[in-house]
Order: sequence, then C-alpha cells, then structure tokens
Amino acid sequence: MASVSLSNVTCRYPGAMRDSVSDLNLDIHDGEFLVLVGPSGCGKSTVLRMLAGLEEVSDGRIWIGDRDATPLHPKDRDIAMVFQNYALYPHLTVRENIGFPLKIAKFPKAKRDRRIKEAARLLDLTDYLDRRPKALSGGQRQRVAMGRAIVRSPEIFLMDEPLSNLDAKLRVQTRSQISELTEHLGVTTVYVTHDQTEAMTMGDRVAVLKDGRLQQVDTPANLYDHPANEFVAGFIGSPSMNVLSGTVEPCGVRLDNATIEFPDEMRARTLSPTVHLGIRPEDLEVVEASEGFEAQVELVEELGADAYVHVSLPRRSPITIVSPNTERPAHIIVRTTGRSPLKRFDRVWLAPTGHCHFFDSVSGHNLAHDEAAVFSNDERSTEVARAKGSSAA
Repeated sequence: MASVSLSNVTCRYPGAMRDSVSDLNLDIHDGEFLVLVGPSGCGKSTVLRMLAGLEEVSDGRIWIGDRDATPLHPKDRDIAMVFQNYALYPHLTVRENIGFPLKIAKFPKAKRDRRIKEAARLLDLTDYLDRRPKALSGGQRQRVAMGRAIVRSPEIFLMDEPLSNLDAKLRVQTRSQISELTEHLGVTTVYVTHDQTEAMTMGDRVAVLKDGRLQQVDTPANLYDHPANEFVAGFIGSPSMNVLSGTVEPCGVRLDNATIEFPDEMRARTLSPTVHLGIRPEDLEVVEASEGFEAQVELVEELGADAYVHVSLPRRSPITIVSPNTERPAHIIVRTTGRSPLKRFDRVWLAPTGHCHFFDSVSGHNLAHDEAAVFSNDERSTEVARAKGSSAA
C-alpha cells in the first residue's frame, strides 16, 4: 500500500486551447478510496492516466509513497488499472485471464494457481474459472478484470469508469462489491466516474473537477452540505440543488414574498445587490401565497415513498433560476412525500424551510467560506505534497 501526492500537476497537449489538467494539488492517503468525478472532458481520466504513467506530466510531480514516480515507466509504478471495456482476452479462460500478469512476470505455477484461486474466491468466480469471457455476463466480466488486478497485489488500484457498461441494477450490485473488496484488501484506490451517485456512495473522499481544475475535495457528506461553489452545489446531489437569484435587503435575502435570513459574516463578503441562493429539493415546501414565491407545476415524478415536483416560474416573476449545470432544465425541483396531490398546471407558492446556501453572484463562491478557501483538502497533506515538489525542483 502507498499514499499518492500530486504537486502542481499539469497536462498540456500540443496545440490545445487549454490545459487538460491544470495545477492539480491532491493528496491521497494510504488505503483510501478516492473518487474523481466531474462532467465529460473535465480531465479526470487524464489524471488517472498520468498516475499510471500512460500520459506525460507537463509540469509538477507525482509521488507514490516516498518515490518520485514522475519519470518512472508504467511497469515500475506497481499500479494495477481496471478499464471501462474490461480488456479481457477472448480466447483465454477466466483462469488464464486472471493469471496472465503473473505468467508474464514468470511466477511459479504453484504460486500463480494459489493467487488465482484466492482472487476467484474473493470475487465469487470459482465456478467460472474454466469459462471464456463470451460465456459471462457483464458484471462477471468486470469481476474478472478486477481479479486480474488483484492477483498482482499492487500498491494502488486505478479504476476508469468500470461500471459504465452495466445496466442500472447490476451497477448498484457491482459497486457494493467493489467497495467491500477494496475495503477488505486495504489498497489505495483512485476511481474515476461521471456518475455522482457512484461517487457519493463509494468514496471515502470525492474530488470534483471542472475544465481540468480541482473545485473541491472532501467527504461525500461535506460536499453535499458545504459545497465550495455553485458548480459543486449543482453537480453533487440527485436531483441537483436549486439555485435562485435573490435580492439583498436589510432584513435578509428576498425571494418575492419569502425572506431568508442572511448572516452578517456572509453579507460582508459580497458587495453585489443580489446573491445566488442554493436550496436542496428537500428544503423547499409549499406555503401560503403571502409567505412564498409563485410557481407552476410542470411535472410530478412519483417514486413511491417520495415524489419530485418540477415547477417553473411565471414570466412576471422577480426571481431568476440560475443553472450551474447546463445539462439540467431551468426548473425548480421540490421533493415531497409520495402520492403527491399536486398535478400539472397547478399554481403553488414555495419557500425554503430548510438549510440554504448563499453564493456570490459574480464569482459563484460559497459565501460561508473565505474566497481563498476553495478546496476542502487536508491542508497538512497538501503542504507535504508541495514541499516534495519544491525539493524535487
């Protein structure tokens, strides 16, 4: 096992308009399961490939334990990688696929067989050892790919969207198996996904990237409760956070007939006459007309115990919906109990009754934080990583 430190790491492709990864500082603790998450093209797979040595580091240093791994070839890094497309040899059996890296490393047959059987036992593949990949389901093929990584006993696992080819039910089942397996093995794991549900349920910590830059790294609970900026707020959580533009007044932030208390320390951090108010779907409720802002029901999604009510604002509304995630529609989503009496075209009045987040309307930073404190990384670990980078330079 080993820790990993990335110090001011940049990946820059010739002729590209911007860096694929820019000035990344990140410390991954020994035995930790860290998830890299973000939209397509944010640089998360590039980070993984730089860790594996498959992509050149333009600037900065990568440390694996006490070793500067930046100049090392992939074979010298003691890293095992699990790919999205399984990358199994179709003409080999499960036994031969799992044992292939040991055969290449010239392990004695007895030792090779022992490791293959142990990996198959951990992954519930013992009954499939003599089958070929075409006779397996998608989930079983993914477990074979995991087994091939396990038998090497590497210091670090790297996983690049390993569940994206599975159906929804199998994805839930397999992600729990991966979590249990990595916890049992205690191996440092870096897992890449664009699915924030996977990130929230699997990671000890989650690092959120956008356009090649780290936005925030923290535990799943802290990312949800204390997003550093509007992007993180909109990306983490399903459904994502509602972000509305409110007017700053002496009594608080006004959303039509609703007034939300605006703490003095946050008020002091912005000079703008408006702020962006972040409200989770579960923190909005239907209220009397005199206490909230008007909206019209567009869609009710019944999920059994819960329901998601999608509403739009009337054209004359003084409120604007801010969309930190451009992929989501300009609707407000309210989470209610199931069998909602609301139906399409109903007029309702809403007000936040739970926790609210305040974001600067210009920079998008969470006003609960100092603007400089964008990242929620382990400060001591980051300082260590930077010190290593300075000494190497």
